[in-house]
Amino acid sequence: MHRNARRTLAAALALALAAGTLTAPASADAAKKPKLSKTSLALKAGKSAKVKIKNVKAKKVKKLTVKTSAKKTATVKKNGKTAFTVTGKKKGSATITAGVKVGKKTTNLKLRVKVAASTVPSKTPVPPAPSAVPPATGTQAPPAASAPATQAPSDPPSVPTATPLTNYFEDFENGLNGWYGRGNEGENGEPGTIKLELSDEAHSGSHSALITGREGVDGEGHEWNGPAIDLTDTIMPGGKYRATFYAKVPSDATTYKRGIDIMLSGAMSYSEDDETFENYPRDTWHKIPIDDWKEISVEFTVPEYFQSYILYVETHGFGKAPFLIDDFRLELVAAPAAYDPSLPSIREAYAPYIPVMGVAVNYGQFLNSNTLAFIKHHFNSITMGNEMKIDNMLATKETLTLEEAEKRGYVVSEAYKACPDNKDADGNVIVPEISFTQTDRVLAQAKENGLQVRVHSPFWHSQMPQHFFTKGYKDYSDLPPGPGDFPERYTDKETMYAREEMYVQTILHHIIEGGYEDTVSSFDVVNEYLHMVFASLDKYRNFWQCIFGNKDMKSPYVKKAFVAAHEYLEKQGKRDKISLIYNDFSTYDEVDEVIELINNINAKDDMNPTGAKVCDGIGMQSHVGLDTGAEKYENAIKAFHAAGFEIQITELDVNSGTVTSETTEEEKAKVWEANAKKYGEIMDVILRQKAEGANITQVTVWGVTDASSWMPDVAPLLFGATVADKKPSFDTFVNAALNFKK
Repeated sequence: MHRNARRTLAAALALALAAGTLTAPASADAAKKPKLSKTSLALKAGKSAKVKIKNVKAKKVKKLTVKTSAKKTATVKKNGKTAFTVTGKKKGSATITAGVKVGKKTTNLKLRVKVAASTVPSKTPVPPAPSAVPPATGTQAPPAASAPATQAPSDPPSVPTATPLTNYFEDFENGLNGWYGRGNEGENGEPGTIKLELSDEAHSGSHSALITGREGVDGEGHEWNGPAIDLTDTIMPGGKYRATFYAKVPSDATTYKRGIDIMLSGAMSYSEDDETFENYPRDTWHKIPIDDWKEISVEFTVPEYFQSYILYVETHGFGKAPFLIDDFRLELVAAPAAYDPSLPSIREAYAPYIPVMGVAVNYGQFLNSNTLAFIKHHFNSITMGNEMKIDNMLATKETLTLEEAEKRGYVVSEAYKACPDNKDADGNVIVPEISFTQTDRVLAQAKENGLQVRVHSPFWHSQMPQHFFTKGYKDYSDLPPGPGDFPERYTDKETMYAREEMYVQTILHHIIEGGYEDTVSSFDVVNEYLHMVFASLDKYRNFWQCIFGNKDMKSPYVKKAFVAAHEYLEKQGKRDKISLIYNDFSTYDEVDEVIELINNINAKDDMNPTGAKVCDGIGMQSHVGLDTGAEKYENAIKAFHAAGFEIQITELDVNSGTVTSETTEEEKAKVWEANAKKYGEIMDVILRQKAEGANITQVTVWGVTDASSWMPDVAPLLFGATVADKKPSFDTFVNAALNFKK
């Protein structure tokens, strides 16, 4: 029988702040000290309770922080600034500390929590199912010998090594058996308004599961308040599953007689140390009727690494609608394929020529043991596609006081402190909170496994958080339609220079103080300035243009970022440890512009009075197509070499044609042949120019497999669906080095 912790994804946030020493100005609200609605709490594992903070209004609270003394016993999640939710995990005791900051004073409040074990009813046998995976008795079948469960490295915590689920079935005839109403918050461990209970309106047998009370606490219902099952301990990381179940609107819910839309979704978190999670699989909305049961079937692939993982059913546009589910089946369709360690190693093949051979990964891939072993076999460097970009690093949108920031090691200059827009309404200096959670795990794992890291990328015109550019770091729900709109929101150039300096120097300080100056080899300080546009994606705007106007080849804010990074590394005596790189695409089409830009960055002027080489060189992204000529590519490398630049091939992939499920094997073979040929041409150029003296220090392939690529439909990489799916382009890529003669 699989275990059901019934846990939510909420996890403890950052460490609680130390208590302040100054008292806030006296007021009617300040006359009473903040206190909790309860000082002790009893919960069952899998249950949640909401705790309120009394004697203070939310608008008076500058910040609320919460932490738990025992994450494996109880987790805690903020609900605004005057409440938090505690979730029981397993039997034991824990202390929750809530730091309530009002004015300049922080009051620390304690809550004692006792968690009792939950009782999970026994499961019914699984009936036979038409599947390639053998049916099981109980909740799951034994795993096939050829499909072992993958396990993440020991640090951070690994996915539990329970027997992986292959065939699960629940008909609710003998109870809910671990299913629960997601987001059910109640007082003192009692159930909240959201209820999952048995119903005698069934698809088969006598019972189904009914979700009701989705108006939630204080009338605030959510679409994700649906039936949920925690599969953390049993789902196979990287496995492909098929879920099939039946659903309908209850016959007495006549308000929804036209039916509602539902979706099988899921949520996963990477750690217990933060609240970040991703929705999975989020496939398709299905309309369910009131007059009959509808069958819903979804196939999805589980992420390669997770700390917690649940499946749940949500609604679309009907946050309060009740609905029924029954006969839920989950079958393993395919286990993740293991990589082939007998293949020649890319990094070893290129070792005589290119010292660093890297690959772009996402966080989950990097923490999966099978993929990590693949990476270590073929590469000695990684680049995180998104995790180290500033929108991820500043995702909390919270601010810290100067004292808090400096305590955490932030580098805050006097110029920063002097800027009025870097202060709150009371005149106190504030600093945006930088989240290092994922970065620290990546750096620690990379160091432990002998891998270097390219930091990509602090500053871009896209994926920049709006509050980084506004007065007082305020965030706005609406975006400016044009570069000159809402000028009253945005700060000035001098403030932005100070913020750039604070941010980039704090990142470098964190790297060096953590002992990672030998792990981080390169730093993409600025990305794609030559191609900046105002609205690159619907949810982003180019906020730089709101302050600096249109593109200027003298690039003052680009230059400031490099100067700040260079000066900090020089001061620390680490300048030779980390290359500072300008990264861009189509560099072989814009050679003169790239050279002009980097020369301007390095030019002697008021911002760079010594004329130091603050930008080491160019990151050639190299998203090439079949029409990218090898001669043009080679001429670009020659020109960058003549300009004295370090050259890094940073995002190499080949767009050689669309491959879909409808592509025939003959058509796919032609695409793969073209893909391999182009890789061979590009790598021959790189090797030849390296032999002729070009300072090419790194090559990074932009992704592990086609399936995980940023453009999966064009089969751009060396491996196809999995790390075991070697393509002809891999052979061409490796043989370019193995057969190269100087």
